[in-house]
Amino acid sequence: LEAMNDAFLSDALAYLAHPEEDVVLVLRHSGGTRGKKLLDAVKSAGWPVVECQPLKKDVDKSAFVVSEFRAGGRRIDGEAV
Repeated sequence: LEAMNDAFLSDALAYLAHPEEDVVLVLRHSGGTRGKKLLDAVKSAGWPVVECQPLKKDVDKSAFVVSEFRAGGRRIDGEAV
Protein backbone atom coordinates (compact mmCIF):
# COMPACT_ATOMS: atom_id res chain seq x y z
CA LEU A 1 0.00 0.00 0.00
CA GLU A 2 2.32 2.63 -1.33
CA ALA A 3 -0.04 5.60 -1.05
CA MET A 4 -1.13 4.88 2.52
CA ASN A 5 -2.16 7.94 4.47
CA ASP A 6 -4.91 8.59 7.01
CA ALA A 7 -7.43 9.73 4.36
CA PHE A 8 -6.83 6.66 2.19
CA LEU A 9 -7.07 4.35 5.20
CA SER A 10 -10.35 5.92 6.27
CA ASP A 11 -11.82 5.67 2.76
CA ALA A 12 -10.64 2.09 2.27
CA LEU A 13 -12.06 0.92 5.61
CA ALA A 14 -15.39 2.60 4.78
CA TYR A 15 -15.38 0.91 1.36
CA LEU A 16 -14.85 -2.51 2.95
CA ALA A 17 -18.04 -1.99 4.93
CA HIS A 18 -20.05 -1.39 1.72
CA PRO A 19 -18.19 -2.81 -1.31
CA GLU A 20 -19.61 -2.57 -4.82
CA GLU A 21 -20.63 -5.94 -6.29
CA ASP A 22 -19.07 -5.40 -9.71
CA VAL A 23 -15.74 -3.94 -8.54
CA VAL A 24 -12.47 -5.81 -8.19
CA LEU A 25 -10.06 -4.00 -5.89
CA VAL A 26 -6.43 -5.05 -5.71
CA LEU A 27 -4.28 -3.78 -2.85
CA ARG A 28 -0.55 -4.38 -2.61
CA HIS A 29 1.14 -4.39 0.78
CA SER A 30 4.92 -4.47 0.62
CA GLY A 31 5.37 -5.22 4.32
CA GLY A 32 5.91 -3.10 7.37
CA THR A 33 3.38 -1.73 9.79
CA ARG A 34 1.95 0.97 7.56
CA GLY A 35 -1.22 -0.50 6.07
CA LYS A 36 -1.42 -3.43 8.48
CA LYS A 37 -4.73 -2.17 9.88
CA LEU A 38 -6.26 -2.25 6.41
CA LEU A 39 -4.72 -5.65 5.63
CA ASP A 40 -6.14 -7.04 8.88
CA ALA A 41 -9.57 -5.59 8.03
CA VAL A 42 -9.46 -7.21 4.58
CA LYS A 43 -8.61 -10.58 6.14
CA SER A 44 -11.27 -10.20 8.84
CA ALA A 45 -13.92 -9.44 6.22
CA GLY A 46 -13.11 -12.73 4.52
CA TRP A 47 -11.76 -11.24 1.30
CA PRO A 48 -9.08 -13.28 -0.43
CA VAL A 49 -5.47 -12.44 0.39
CA VAL A 50 -2.75 -13.79 -1.85
CA GLU A 51 0.82 -13.78 -0.61
CA CYS A 52 3.27 -13.45 -3.48
CA GLN A 53 6.99 -13.85 -3.16
CA PRO A 54 9.05 -11.87 -5.67
CA LEU A 55 10.37 -13.74 -8.70
CA LYS A 56 13.94 -12.58 -9.16
CA LYS A 57 15.43 -15.08 -11.61
CA ASP A 58 14.39 -15.12 -15.27
CA VAL A 59 13.93 -18.90 -15.16
CA ASP A 60 11.47 -18.52 -12.27
CA LYS A 61 9.55 -15.82 -14.13
CA SER A 62 9.32 -18.01 -17.24
CA ALA A 63 8.19 -21.02 -15.20
CA PHE A 64 5.49 -18.89 -13.58
CA VAL A 65 4.14 -17.72 -16.94
CA VAL A 66 4.10 -21.26 -18.34
CA SER A 67 2.32 -22.60 -15.24
CA GLU A 68 -0.32 -19.86 -15.42
CA PHE A 69 -1.05 -20.74 -19.05
CA ARG A 70 -1.25 -24.44 -18.18
CA ALA A 71 -3.59 -23.72 -15.27
CA GLY A 72 -5.82 -21.89 -17.75
CA GLY A 73 -5.78 -24.85 -20.14
CA ARG A 74 -3.61 -23.00 -22.64
CA ARG A 75 -0.18 -23.46 -24.18
CA ILE A 76 2.48 -20.86 -24.87
CA ASP A 77 5.71 -21.22 -26.83
CA GLY A 78 9.08 -20.15 -25.50
CA GLU A 79 9.37 -17.05 -27.66
CA ALA A 80 6.00 -15.78 -26.46
CA VAL A 81 7.02 -16.24 -22.83
